Amino acid sequence: MKFLRILKVAFKNIISNKLRSILTMLGLIIGIASVIVLVGVSNGSARSVRENMQSLGTDILTVNINSQDATLEYSDIEEIEELSRNCRCNTI
Repeated sequence: MKFLRILKVAFKNIISNKLRSILTMLGLIIGIASVIVLVGVSNGSARSVRENMQSLGTDILTVNINSQDATLEYSDIEEIEELSRNCRCNTI
């Protein structure tokens, strides 16, 4: 009996305060929709990054030089060739 009384009071308050009820529902709808959109965007971007990384393959080596002295000596080339001979990988 107490539960029915609580429901009657709740519906009476919802009907008597229509604008507040509509604004509350609108806030809930916008909040839930924004969470769904953000989760979808984050999943899509993570999938895109993963696919881009997989498309690079496992046989590609990228070297970035972060130095003022970016010269390459002949002895460096010989060391790189020696490494490629010792490594069982495809060379370009």
